Amino acid sequence: MILQDIKLKRSGKVLLKGGDLPLRPGEVTVLFGPSGGGKSTLLYGLADLDRHVVLESGQGAHPLAEVRVGLVPQQSAVFEDFGSAMRNLSFAYDHLPPEEKEEGQRAMRWARESLGIREDWRFPISGGQKQRVAIARALVGNAKVLLCDEPTSGLDPASRAEAIKVVGEAAKTGVAVLVVTHDLEWNTPEAADSVILLKDRVLEARPPGELLEPTFFRRKAEVEREEKLPAAWERAVAQLGETVWWFGSLPVQILRGLFRVRCRWLALFLRHFGAMVWGLSSLVYLAVAGILVGFSSLYFSVGALAPSPHLQTILVPELLSGSGFGLFRVIIPLLAALLVAAKCGSALAADIGNRTYGGQIGVMRTLGTNPESYLLFPALIGFGVGLPLLCFLAFALASVGSLAGYLFSFPQETAYSWRTGFFRLLWADGSLFPIGTLWNIAKLSLSGLGVAAIAYYCGSLPKSSHTDVGHDISRATVWGSLWCLVVFTIFALIEF
Repeated sequence: MILQDIKLKRSGKVLLKGGDLPLRPGEVTVLFGPSGGGKSTLLYGLADLDRHVVLESGQGAHPLAEVRVGLVPQQSAVFEDFGSAMRNLSFAYDHLPPEEKEEGQRAMRWARESLGIREDWRFPISGGQKQRVAIARALVGNAKVLLCDEPTSGLDPASRAEAIKVVGEAAKTGVAVLVVTHDLEWNTPEAADSVILLKDRVLEARPPGELLEPTFFRRKAEVEREEKLPAAWERAVAQLGETVWWFGSLPVQILRGLFRVRCRWLALFLRHFGAMVWGLSSLVYLAVAGILVGFSSLYFSVGALAPSPHLQTILVPELLSGSGFGLFRVIIPLLAALLVAAKCGSALAADIGNRTYGGQIGVMRTLGTNPESYLLFPALIGFGVGLPLLCFLAFALASVGSLAGYLFSFPQETAYSWRTGFFRLLWADGSLFPIGTLWNIAKLSLSGLGVAAIAYYCGSLPKSSHTDVGHDISRATVWGSLWCLVVFTIFALIEF
């Protein structure tokens, strides 16, 4: 296959305005070009992974739309949370259609025999080994075109030679390979069957091994523009529209891939994201915070009033009942929600942001899976269910703190007298749960669902550096906390 007359735009910027790109089965095509020239954008456009890219060729828009594409990002994008290299291959194999399982088994055998991938390869592993795993995973996923983004970047000389050899071995299986790189080791007849230069926004064919101009690899300060880019307010409006569309289509995004979800992988991600909410640090934080808030809510309020003995029998029971009501209905739920928004929401945004920047999200799509079904859906469950449970745990410990504050303030009193006053407004005769339990569950679940959706959205935004990941973590924390405050305000107006 030869993709003819390729044109490429991203966000109004013309990156490529012509030229042919050969993608022949069993051959390696190497694309050289300056940094910022659009090589990686072309790669992700061919894989149809960037919604901001407009790609056209003589074969029409998205010329590889009907071809199974495998992606090897610059960071290899191995799923280290799976624990081992073979589980990465198993993930690709498990999502093959039944009629392609036999080809997947052949690719698994090839990965063991030709690439030497073993069962005992457990993470962390070397960069060269990660490249082998990423290539094998794509072939197990029955890719017909393998797209490699800077596969030798950051590797030592021995690992670079190994990666070039592995890519060549992959091509021998009948796959068409496209490599984008700056590494001149690829510019040899042994490494490349075809060499293409991206020069002045046009693809030019060169014989492998031809000397390339030294100035060719200097980073461009800015790619020339043929069209005026949108103004700042237009970009802001477009971003707002995309955000509204994303949240509005959230159920569809999750449900469209659920029929292909495999239970063992879903359980793995449920455990992973559940641990973000129910991790040891969250439990310790809420345990300590609950005890301190319970203690101080009673001890300092009584100390501030300093009632005389004849008023103590009137005021203290009221303070106790008000403290219990406030802790259960407002203070502890809000404390738990803000903890999840700040700590757990930022952790989720960082997790998804690193998966986006590292290429894992794109790899999951090329393997025929839906990231929203495997990542967002478990995150929503973990946050929506975990937050109410955290709140009830924190309230139980706040009750212990309140009892301690009561007995410290009134040594002559008993735990029975504290319990009678503390739960007076919370428990009706014959009720199984405290009054307001359903209200708490509703507002906490809604807060948790919103925090998870906001954090996932911020993490899934396009990333060009680790700085972008940090910015989106801050963005997720702010908007997640604001969402919780809005939810609690609305519920307070309805409840009370």
